[in-house]
Amino acid sequence: MQTARTAAVLTGKDGLELGEIPEMRACLSQFVKRHMPVIPVLLPDAPEQPQLPLFLQELT
Repeated sequence: MQTARTAAVLTGKDGLELGEIPEMRACLSQFVKRHMPVIPVLLPDAPEQPQLPLFLQELT
């Protein structure tokens, strides 16, 4: 992640798993620090209105 220029946060029918939340927060932190694009990706089985963190909701 330290050299990435873009990140994607994928979510499906089960949303974000507990172990994925710290990784997502790290991506968002890098987004702010390095102006790195973070792209939320809703997988085909994701609900129409998924429960996303507020910051990611603004990017959809």
